[in-house]
Amino acid sequence: MNDILAGKNIPHRINRVGSMISIFFTHEEVIDFETASTADVKTFNRFFHHLLSHRIYLPPSGYESWFLSNALSNGDLEKTFAAVESFSL
Repeated sequence: MNDILAGKNIPHRINRVGSMISIFFTHEEVIDFETASTADVKTFNRFFHHLLSHRIYLPPSGYESWFLSNALSNGDLEKTFAAVESFSL
């Protein structure tokens, strides 16, 4: 996802701990609530609804984590990447 968004010149940060990730639409490194607050909420909302329209169900807030698990197939991940690829600002 990082490569896809970077290739589209969409400012973002992806934070990860273990199998949890969070995406913030910002140029800033996100290390706490203050830096997380620099994220563009409107872009996150557009991203959320775009993925939802592709039947990819994310947490509805940019402050929540996604949880990756073995329940996701390679096909699920490919579908997600394709939906991210079709996202634009």
